Amino acid sequence: MNLESPLNKFRGSTGELEYADQVLRKLKHHPPDIKAFAAGFTDMRLLLIRENLKSNLTRVTESEEFWVKHVFDSLLVADAYPEAFTEGASFADIGCGAGFPSLVLAAAFPKIRFTAIDSRAKKTAFVSLAARRLGLRNITVVTGRGRELARKKEFQNRFDVVTARAVADAATVFREVRAMLAPRAEIILYKSPGTVETEIREASAAKTTADLRWSASSLYALPYGMGERVFLRGSRDFESGR
Repeated sequence: MNLESPLNKFRGSTGELEYADQVLRKLKHHPPDIKAFAAGFTDMRLLLIRENLKSNLTRVTESEEFWVKHVFDSLLVADAYPEAFTEGASFADIGCGAGFPSLVLAAAFPKIRFTAIDSRAKKTAFVSLAARRLGLRNITVVTGRGRELARKKEFQNRFDVVTARAVADAATVFREVRAMLAPRAEIILYKSPGTVETEIREASAAKTTADLRWSASSLYALPYGMGERVFLRGSRDFESGR
């Protein structure tokens, strides 16, 4: 079996588990029990395929792309900013979609609390179902828009880290969630390389009451030539020149 090729089509769950293992080991901060993690998300992928027929949750369901573009990409943030993943931290994933990165991060970091937020009920229904199937007890799923939830007292000054993947530009995300941020909180956004410098300028100009500083991570290549990823970080306690 040529696992180096992303075009390799797997036959049965064993081949997929081998591929998942190889992909996950490319991360510096991969889940400690890769075998159990891979088995759980192999089952989750089959659940996603089934539910996708009903609700059109995502176009990425094939094994190769699923493990790289969904799972590896979700976990890559911990390689970029490992210091954000401290025990007891509270994360919010805005526009969580089908649960990437929130489900993946919750499974990999069981001692961190995650809140997965999306305005579309079909998305949050799937994330809730998948969380139950994965046995995750550290994730809460909420249906609603970020700007509306930010007006509610129970969501204000609550989160240490807010993530968003393929949702909106940094300035827009900041405006919607700033009331949710704890005093030393940060926003970490999954971005494509081409937009980052413009978004840093716009987000910096949009600052009002919060004293966030913005910077981009190193550029990361996804395995097997499946794309590139950079993270945009806004923090009140950010060391420049990282």
